[in-house]
Amino acid sequence: MHNRSSALFAPDGGGASGGGATDNAATGGAAPAAFDWGASLGAQAATLQPLVATKGWKSPADALTAYQNLESLIGRAVVPPGADAKPEDWAPVFDKLGRPQAPDGYSGIARPAELPADFLPDDDLTGFRQAAHKAGLNDIQAKDLFGWFAGRGQSQFVSARDADAKVEPELRTKWGGSYDANVEIARRAAKSFGGDGMLDVLEKKVGGVALVEFFHRVGVAMGEDTLAGGGSPAGGAKPATPQAAQQKIAQLSSDPAFQKRLFNQGEIGHADAKREWQDLHRIAYT
Repeated sequence: MHNRSSALFAPDGGGASGGGATDNAATGGAAPAAFDWGASLGAQAATLQPLVATKGWKSPADALTAYQNLESLIGRAVVPPGADAKPEDWAPVFDKLGRPQAPDGYSGIARPAELPADFLPDDDLTGFRQAAHKAGLNDIQAKDLFGWFAGRGQSQFVSARDADAKVEPELRTKWGGSYDANVEIARRAAKSFGGDGMLDVLEKKVGGVALVEFFHRVGVAMGEDTLAGGGSPAGGAKPATPQAAQQKIAQLSSDPAFQKRLFNQGEIGHADAKREWQDLHRIAYT
């Protein structure tokens, strides 16, 4: 046994074993043989080997890994339906793109603190969510669109509020003592179009002196129950100038008896008082 071990590990050991060890030491170990794609592909080698070379696949494991990755991508892919697609055909596409399951699933769709509820009602917020869901918007898209919508509404509200703040001072300067009576005429005219509080609603949404003046002119023209008729003021000769008519209006505005006849249809002299008031305002402001 000792002799055989010595012969095996001798420097010139001779034989196949000794020569193999020397060759491996010299070459650093044999390199693994490259995978034979040609033999594996058989009759399809001429067609498929260019693809193998382009992809740089070294073995079937490389090709299978690439296929696995492709299947994963296809599973996440979003393919829009055709031009004649129905809403139900779009539903899975919208869902993959992040649409909430229901309209109330949107976050960030809320009335800004600066806007009053009558300017942006809850019904409008609900309607916006429903429309966004029907259109297939995801949460980010809906939030961005609502931000633009709410910002525009807030800008309009601020403009209307600023304009409304100027209405009373400007009209008091313009109408003087007849301000309260004239505003009452405008309110009654607006009420005939939309019910109680219509002038207040329109002032908040539209704003401006011109709106109140418009309804004042409407009220003067139509009266409370009929269109205006002709004739001279009941209190005497018709004023010859706008200034004289404005003075008369101011005088009658502070006359409780005249105001009672003017705004109470059942009062004796109501029709005459109304006609006088209308005629004075035509002379004063037209």
